[in-house]
Amino acid sequence: DADIFYQVPNGGAGATKLLALFSDIIPLSAGGSRSARAPFVDVAREWRGGFAFAGYPTFEGENRASVVDRLLDGGMHNNKTAFNLLGNNDYAQRIKGYEPPHNLSVNLQKVQELLMKSGAEITPRPFQFTDRKPEGYEAARRITLRHYGEEYRLGRDNEASWSAFTYDPDRKAYLRENTAGSYVDRDAQDSPLPFANVIVQRVRFTYSGPYLLLEYLTGTGAAEIFTGGAYIPGGWYRRDLDSRTVFVDDQGQEVQLQRGKTFIILTNAVTTVEYSD
Repeated sequence: DADIFYQVPNGGAGATKLLALFSDIIPLSAGGSRSARAPFVDVAREWRGGFAFAGYPTFEGENRASVVDRLLDGGMHNNKTAFNLLGNNDYAQRIKGYEPPHNLSVNLQKVQELLMKSGAEITPRPFQFTDRKPEGYEAARRITLRHYGEEYRLGRDNEASWSAFTYDPDRKAYLRENTAGSYVDRDAQDSPLPFANVIVQRVRFTYSGPYLLLEYLTGTGAAEIFTGGAYIPGGWYRRDLDSRTVFVDDQGQEVQLQRGKTFIILTNAVTTVEYSD
């Protein structure tokens, strides 16, 4: 049901986590839900919606990797726009059939209800979409990504974060797979998730001790954009953390994406991206 998936870096050796944006469909149950990291807050701020997470690392004193400080900086308050799934609440539960800690599910309809009661003003910030496939670009039917962290070393990519996308022309979407196999719906194991658009957004990593930060999510950067079975070399810009990220093509014009779900991979220049027809 999520409209956008973000794959967010979680460690210096190429580890990643996922962040999902729900907009058109708000489900009763979504998960599994895991702990937040500071970069998640910086990504979520551009949508100005509710942010649900299952705890976070704690620190004594100030720390640039503090999720709490990031939430406060973004004006995101507990049980109003920020929703910690751990502790006493009526919007999270453990579900059967999954091993802990992957069995924590969030009732997003309840979260939406609390968000609306808080008086939060949410302004739609859509991408541009088209029914026409891109013309004049190389075909990209198969995309493979390998994450290394800060240093490329042949054969030393992080296997847990390996992924590939294969374009299905009948579904007009890319189907994702990783080391566990086909990427499927949690509650419909025979249903691979289709992504009409796959975007690799290149950003610079910084660190606070062992914790990875994305302190350069504003400004400009490079992007590899895969849509409609084609590769568009492009870029991105974002004015500030409360502004939306705009993806542009090789002519500097905002990209018109294909209708459907979008998978955005936030990573540095070290990650390798290969594609073929």
